[in-house]
Amino acid sequence: MIAGSFVFLCVYWNLALELPLLGLAGLAVLLYVGAKYPEWFLVAALFAPQWKTFWVFKTVDKALDLTLAMLLCLVAALIWRLLFQLGRSHSADFRKIFFGQGNQILALCLFAAIVTASYAYTSAPNYGGSKLVRFLSIGILLFIAPFFLILTEEHLRRFARAFVGVSAATAIQLILTVEYGSQDPNVDITRIGAGWLLGMAVILILFYPLVPSRRGQWMLYVSVLPLCIAGLVASAARGPLVSMAVAVSMGPLHGCTRPTAGAHCHGSISAI
Repeated sequence: MIAGSFVFLCVYWNLALELPLLGLAGLAVLLYVGAKYPEWFLVAALFAPQWKTFWVFKTVDKALDLTLAMLLCLVAALIWRLLFQLGRSHSADFRKIFFGQGNQILALCLFAAIVTASYAYTSAPNYGGSKLVRFLSIGILLFIAPFFLILTEEHLRRFARAFVGVSAATAIQLILTVEYGSQDPNVDITRIGAGWLLGMAVILILFYPLVPSRRGQWMLYVSVLPLCIAGLVASAARGPLVSMAVAVSMGPLHGCTRPTAGAHCHGSISAI
């Protein structure tokens, strides 16, 4: 019915059919992904700022902010999963989503309070206010989303695989563009956000079984792990590099267990 309505309106107003039907097909894909694999939107929202300036997406970003579009898709998927969860669970089962996550939630609230208090003495109120609003809105959204989108180990594995796959593509982008950026002294080649994401991908590859077989995991060590490390170096971000080195060195001391479901999945995402 929706497709027929689109065709009728295009014919009535003598409009080209290509773009409306292409947009309708894209909407159908988004609805399917949002219902079947909503955790993919979480990955897309995390990586959208790193790809919005890439030449393939520059035209799309001028018409519609790619980061905002992915965040809206994430919100829609979150609302869908929340309504689905409320419809199938009792209130007691719904509260179990947050069991065992008191330390992570408390840490976020404390950090948000410190950042908010720091705004009182900022020397750049407009810039500081913009960053504060982004943190309180986007940051909290990205923190809350995994509680509802990643409920089982299968959800976590799909998220981790998509995260590492997009990280590998981002690493290739950084490696190919860093040479051109370094030739222009007016261009800052530092990509702090991309560095943090690639550091997280390295931790996932090292400490989470992305594939069931040891041979497949070894192939990730040989192929994807060096690529992500090279991309992390190409991002020219010292903070993510140092943090990743500390996390990797502490990993064997802490031990690594496979998450099962529920709070264990949330704990893994919070630790990342």
